Amino acid sequence: MRSNAALFQLGSVPTVCWMVCTSLKLQMENGEDPAPTCHTGTGLFLHFLCDCFPKHSQLGDMLRALSLLAEQDLWAQMSMFHREDLGSFGMQESELRPFLDRGILRQDRDSKDCYSFLHLSFQQFFTTLFYVLEEEEEDRDGHAWDIKDCKSCFLEKNDSRTPT
Repeated sequence: MRSNAALFQLGSVPTVCWMVCTSLKLQMENGEDPAPTCHTGTGLFLHFLCDCFPKHSQLGDMLRALSLLAEQDLWAQMSMFHREDLGSFGMQESELRPFLDRGILRQDRDSKDCYSFLHLSFQQFFTTLFYVLEEEEEDRDGHAWDIKDCKSCFLEKNDSRTPT
């Protein structure tokens, strides 16, 4: 990570550093080489996400809704969203629980009706994921989305060694 200035800077943010370390630790425990993951922030976030939700049956729908929420809020320059915003994105509050439990989202201490991404970099990742999902949706003509396909797409992008 030290050889990549952007990733090294991500490591200086405690919450993102935790995510990076968690992801790398899980890869090493599974006997995987973590070096390819460290080429881009996208690779690190994607591995973390895949490790957090290895067999979650509703993941595709939840990711689609959460990425749409991230994209809309990023363009509106908002870092926090409200409970009532969820319905307009096709989400139930209960669907946030896996993201809250895994530290991707956090609930506001003062107003339990407000949520935010743990860090702006998470919101940016989910916004990027929104555009990848939209492109895949167009390519597939309505075919169901599968996280393995998205992971393959990101890994192919990471192999080109272009930082994101």
